[in-house]
Amino acid sequence: MVKQGHMSATIIAIDGPAASGKSTLARLIAQHHGWAYINTGQMYRAVAYFGLLSNLTLPEDEFAAIGIAKSLCFSIKNRTLLVNGEDLSEKICLPIVEKVVSAYAAVPDIRSLLVSKQRDIAKTQSVVMDGRDIGTVVFPDATLKIFLVARAEVRAKRRHQELQDRGLDNLPPYEEILRDIEQRDAQDRERTVSPLIQASDAILVDTSTLSVQETIALIETLLKETPA
Repeated sequence: MVKQGHMSATIIAIDGPAASGKSTLARLIAQHHGWAYINTGQMYRAVAYFGLLSNLTLPEDEFAAIGIAKSLCFSIKNRTLLVNGEDLSEKICLPIVEKVVSAYAAVPDIRSLLVSKQRDIAKTQSVVMDGRDIGTVVFPDATLKIFLVARAEVRAKRRHQELQDRGLDNLPPYEEILRDIEQRDAQDRERTVSPLIQASDAILVDTSTLSVQETIALIETLLKETPA
């Protein structure tokens, strides 16, 4: 358990590269237990989305991007992240946002601001939080830490299917999605601030050959075995 304010809260940290299944897994586990769910990647996407609306270019417009991060208000309603009270899930998951979000996530002041906002949301409730640095930076004392991975080819196929299911126009081909994922992996691992690394006490889970339900069952078993 992690002490949050005046209560003991369960904090499940799920880290891993893009399209490894973190969001689906985290949301379902949170729903099963009645806990809050926080997709921290969406917070960085929101900053990038508003940066695109403002025609910002990094690193030239870094100061303005930091201002956007500072101005955004994040809250959770029914395990959905609201940005300034609005559900922007569809807009911030567009491929154009995916292409630029790593640049925003690499800005130290943006990361610092969003980490503070992430901790604030989890102060009074149990949460399942997914991202890149939850177990290493945001909640190093999390109840359970999972590092979720899958082969890049598998992740690209999953992302392609996800975009297809959403009925997006101008769906990028699989090869482009794979290239973007590999590039995002490199950017996430090589950035100076909060790079994507497995926490020393995180449990590695490879979902390349696991279904969603098989992965959930594995995580639930690990959670039961975690000391209170």
